[in-house]
Amino acid sequence: MELALVLPIVVVLLLSVVQVGLVVRAQLRVEHAAHEGARAAAVADDPVAVGRRVALAAVDDPDRTEVIVTSEQVGGEDAVRVSVSWRLTGTLPLVGSAVDGRTVQASAALRVEP
Repeated sequence: MELALVLPIVVVLLLSVVQVGLVVRAQLRVEHAAHEGARAAAVADDPVAVGRRVALAAVDDPDRTEVIVTSEQVGGEDAVRVSVSWRLTGTLPLVGSAVDGRTVQASAALRVEP
């Protein structure tokens, strides 16, 4: 009898922990993609195209990803900034709808190498 009352709560809690882990994983992937895109753009002849391509490849899902590459001045030097946004989809039952449609974002800026 007690198991029937507690089991649904335990299952929802476990699914919630897994969903939080998936969101953290997505944030880390977006941060990595932004950094890799900025690093590639900083040494490339065409920083916008290279930064965008590398960031999209790092995230691995171009349909849910937005990449913005901009040039800017930081401390009097040329720099490139790559911003990556990734729209989450809730894949887990019961708790996935809490994150469905939300986005994780990250950006990285590096000095352009001569």
